[in-house]
Amino acid sequence: LFSVVRQCAVQDRLVKQGTWERYGGCPRWSLHGRALGLVGFGLIARLVIKKLGGYEMDVLAYDPFVDEETMQSAGARKMELDELLKASDFVSLHCPLVDSTRHLMGEEQFRMMKERSILINTSRGPVVDEQAMIRALSEEWISAAGLDVLDPEPPSADNPLLKMDQVVITPHI
Repeated sequence: LFSVVRQCAVQDRLVKQGTWERYGGCPRWSLHGRALGLVGFGLIARLVIKKLGGYEMDVLAYDPFVDEETMQSAGARKMELDELLKASDFVSLHCPLVDSTRHLMGEEQFRMMKERSILINTSRGPVVDEQAMIRALSEEWISAAGLDVLDPEPPSADNPLLKMDQVVITPHI
């Protein structure tokens, strides 16, 4: 999330190419006071809330297996997935890969998201319909993505995500 928000990959590449443009490449997003949507509400999602505590974010959560009281005690507001996607500035995926979550994020879900929103996937690659995500990024239904997982891994050399400046990819670390 921080790498995408601060555009670290883009800034690193520009500096290495000889461009030192501190203000021209300012981040396009801010975390403070924004809405963070967590899809899946296990231990990792709860730790994300703690790590982002100083940013005073409105934390929204979707997990059909976790009750509202548990979410509230961790600092999140329980929502249905559609509501969360429409309301979130950042959507972070933390759900397991099971039949019901395969391609949980598809074209319909990306179209619900805000145009300036960012998708973060640290769960499993197949939770996201990668072709729908590529289209969402290319056609600017969403602004950016931070991906620690893909489908398949590693990606093929001609995967369009590898050429998108608004996408940060790490090798499932």
